[in-house]
Amino acid sequence: MRLGTSDALGISQPIPSFMQHPFVKRFSFLVSGLFAVAASTMTSHAITVVNGDFESAFLAGWSGGGPDQQYITPGQTGQGLEIGGLGGAIPNSIHQVIDGFTVNNCYTISFALASQWAGGSGAQAELSFLSGSPTAASIFTAPAVAGFGQWMTFSYNFMASSSSVDVQFKEILNGFDDVAIDNVSISGGSCCSLPDGGMTIAMLGLGLGGIAAARRKLS
Repeated sequence: MRLGTSDALGISQPIPSFMQHPFVKRFSFLVSGLFAVAASTMTSHAITVVNGDFESAFLAGWSGGGPDQQYITPGQTGQGLEIGGLGGAIPNSIHQVIDGFTVNNCYTISFALASQWAGGSGAQAELSFLSGSPTAASIFTAPAVAGFGQWMTFSYNFMASSSSVDVQFKEILNGFDDVAIDNVSISGGSCCSLPDGGMTIAMLGLGLGGIAAARRKLS
């Protein structure tokens, strides 16, 4: 019995004979598997930043890395954390080792910043990855509005090279001003590995090439 399919009008259409060849069937199975693997690498995983909204106990989940004490401030929602002290004269930082990442996947970290004094162009913070990511550090400038009166949300994409990533926020000296942070979160988890993706595409091309060769052989 010759197998067939139905088109949009419900009319039965025969399946080409070359598609029934064992060689073609094996490659079809391989291609289906490759698509399944690719789909699994695109699955997003929930990443938890402990006390990312700074509503828990002081510095819970975070480690302080500066010589001056951090302070609780009015936040974007609820309360935030002033990273620096002494009017920006002493650089301070906080960092957290965050787990649950998939190696070679890309993620987006979001956070909000505000200025205390706004004596210049706005307080600044540097986002960097102490371990677990090759992504370069970047500096972000909060709105130049005093008293933490205006918050701005920023987003930054990075790639994970380990299941754990050490994320650091450090105040950058920018005149007589301190920076505060709030609502740190991480989302995403899509595959961004060019070598692995290139290998998948190459294998997919090999499979399609094999199907074409089988069709030429049978014709």
